[in-house]
Amino acid sequence: MPRRVFIVSHDAGGAEILSAWCKTHADRYDMTVCVDGPARVIFERDHPDAKHASLQDILLLNRDDLVLTGTSLRSDHERQAIRLARQCRVPSASFLDHWVNYRRRFGSADDWRDGLPDEIWIGDAFGVEYARSEGFPA
Repeated sequence: MPRRVFIVSHDAGGAEILSAWCKTHADRYDMTVCVDGPARVIFERDHPDAKHASLQDILLLNRDDLVLTGTSLRSDHERQAIRLARQCRVPSASFLDHWVNYRRRFGSADDWRDGLPDEIWIGDAFGVEYARSEGFPA
């Protein structure tokens, strides 16, 4: 049985990247999407037959699964998913699709470290260097 990946996205930029990731890995994973806001349109366009779920369905996942999120500044959609995954001890990863405001994508100035997923995926060297300069763990 392929590993289950639970995709969570709200903003368009992250949704485009996660949608492309889904297309590339469609034959390797059993994917379910939990999309809201602008991400909904992107996933309806690119994955009209995708299985949809609510954030609460993360509670049904197990430790062999993965919660994969985008990162939003204004929406709490992805941050809620990371919290639920942590609560259930399900691994989580977030793709940073911007080059600014990394800390704010995971919480306030005081608690952003508490909102980090288990892994952070960054698509380019500049983003990696920026994350390091912001104090993100290796």
